[in-house]
Formats: sequence, C-alpha cells, structure tokens
Amino acid sequence: MSFILSTWVVVLALIYPLVIFYAFDQFTQSLLDSSPEVMALINARRQELLISVSILYVAFALIIFFMTLFVSHRIAGPIFKLKRALEQAINGDYSDKIRFRKYDYFTELADTYNELMEVLQNDGKLAQNSDRMKKICSRIENISERVEPSLKQELDGIVASLTSR
Repeated sequence: MSFILSTWVVVLALIYPLVIFYAFDQFTQSLLDSSPEVMALINARRQELLISVSILYVAFALIIFFMTLFVSHRIAGPIFKLKRALEQAINGDYSDKIRFRKYDYFTELADTYNELMEVLQNDGKLAQNSDRMKKICSRIENISERVEPSLKQELDGIVASLTSR
C-alpha cells in the first residue's frame, strides 16, 4: 500500500514541475514580440525557475520517501511481530507477550493477542490439571482394590468427589 502511494506521489511530483515549466514556457512564447533585453531577462528567469523547481522536487521526493518509510515501518513492524508470536503459539508456546512501539499502529491487536495467550495458558493448565486428576483417581482406584472394605468405601468416596468437579 505504501509503495503504491509513494509511486503516485512521485509520479505527481514529476508532473507538477513540468506543468509549471510548460505554463512559463507558454507565457514566454506569448512575449516573443518583446525586445531582446526582455527576452534575455525572461530566459534567465526561466533557468532560475527550472533550477528552483528541480531543487524543490528533489526535496519533496526525499521528504515523501522518508515519510513513507517511517509509516511503513509503523505498520510492517507490528505485523511482523504478531506473525512471529502467532507462529510460536502454533508451536504451543503461549508465554510470549508482544509489545509494540509507542507510535506503532495496531496496538489494540497486541493487547488482544496477549489476552488470548493468557486464556490459552489458563486452558492449558486446566487440561493438565484434569489429566493429573484422572491419573490420581486411577491410582486411588487401584489402591482401593487392595485394601480392606471400609477403606475401599472411603477411597471410592474420595474418587467420586474428585471426579464430580
């Protein structure tokens, strides 16, 4: 997007000086009947105008180039960081939080991403705790098979209370 914008600005910046130069040239053509002194003065002004417009064009083009570069980094930087963080999340690493620079675009995406990673971390911990709970219940059931009946009832009650959560 910024490349297209830059290209249009450069093209328009090329056209603008040509239009001014053409208008000045048309004006001088209309004065051909003037004296040679006036024509010499007009030609000198024409050269000054050409140099001035050229310098302004170069300055304008440089300003636009650096502005476009600055804006594109404020857009591309956050997108690159978000892409890298999402790739880590796909690989199961939810611990990475992203922070954008102060004037970057899309700061709300960083906040949303960080919230999502926090939810995924908590869900992952719940899943791990659920698996651990199932293993503990299975062990208790195995132990309850080898103990006397009064302890077996107590252990079965513990397993029931753990699995009902």
